[in-house]
Amino acid sequence: MLSKYVRNVSQLYKHFNFIKRNPNSSVTTMATRTCNKRQLDTNLPELRALLTDDVKWLCNLFTSRGYEIRLIGGAVRDMLTHKPPKDIDLSTTAVPDQMIHIFKENEIRYIETGLQHGTLTIHLNNRDYELTTLRIDVETYGRQAKVEFTQDWYLDAERRDLTVNAMSVDMNGMLWDYFNGEVDLQAGKIRFVGDDEKRIREDYLRILRYFRFYGKIAPDIYQHNEATLNTISSLADGLKHIAVERIWVEMHKIIIGNYAPHLLKLMYDKNVAQHIGLPTCTTEHLDEFEKVWSHTLDLNPSPVTLLVTLVSTIKEAELLSLKWKLSNTEKNLAMFIATYRYQSKKNR
Repeated sequence: MLSKYVRNVSQLYKHFNFIKRNPNSSVTTMATRTCNKRQLDTNLPELRALLTDDVKWLCNLFTSRGYEIRLIGGAVRDMLTHKPPKDIDLSTTAVPDQMIHIFKENEIRYIETGLQHGTLTIHLNNRDYELTTLRIDVETYGRQAKVEFTQDWYLDAERRDLTVNAMSVDMNGMLWDYFNGEVDLQAGKIRFVGDDEKRIREDYLRILRYFRFYGKIAPDIYQHNEATLNTISSLADGLKHIAVERIWVEMHKIIIGNYAPHLLKLMYDKNVAQHIGLPTCTTEHLDEFEKVWSHTLDLNPSPVTLLVTLVSTIKEAELLSLKWKLSNTEKNLAMFIATYRYQSKKNR
């Protein structure tokens, strides 16, 4: 019992570390940590699109009960790049039982989408919002993690994949940025939070997320950090433990995104393609991919249209569809394209 008490006190000390504030600076220092924070212009259309009346009402339910709550992740990143938010996710110091109590008390519909990880999804006025308790990873297995809840925003941000995804905004429009994500976003740089190897080993899917977000954010193909690419190459075999459904979720966004030919070639060069089940292909395949990609840039093509440029035969298209567990619609499209392309080549 005493050891449990000491452990809990130790965790509380860690989570509620001494905070030193310089009244003349916008930087909050938490022991040896720093947080770059700044007040955003609350009249910005992109911020107003996030801080809607529904979001403010929802957040007030938490703050009025003493819980902190902020917008987090992709919504913040997109807002800073002047893009409309696709999803609005929030993080809070309230634990799931406390969130459920608030939702029931206010007759808010909710789903326990990831209760063991502190995540609930609510439906409010025809829109879904995902709320997650601040957490830390206590054990990671390369594709999943055992978590503990925390009250420390820094520790929650520290477990995220990329610096551009680790920022948060509170209801007053204050931007909280613990790892210089805004600077990286403005420079078009994709960096893992903290140590590259540690972040990747926590979840090998982050390798593919690196390539996907590079396509979303980088201004050109020359912004890679060679040390990061070398780390990715050395750890790429960990991707073989990732479910193919998760692989396809990332890959279908990569191959229709910016710089897709460059990123795909890089994935082959860095041993990534081989460990996610992409077929062995030749320079001719990669050239065909680039040709189709460039010709369909403004046509919103199906990712499958691009994927099948990497195979040579109908059988290879079928095997790839089965390996990646494509939907029936996707598989049928792959087979259709491979069939008629093969016949076209035979008739030349």
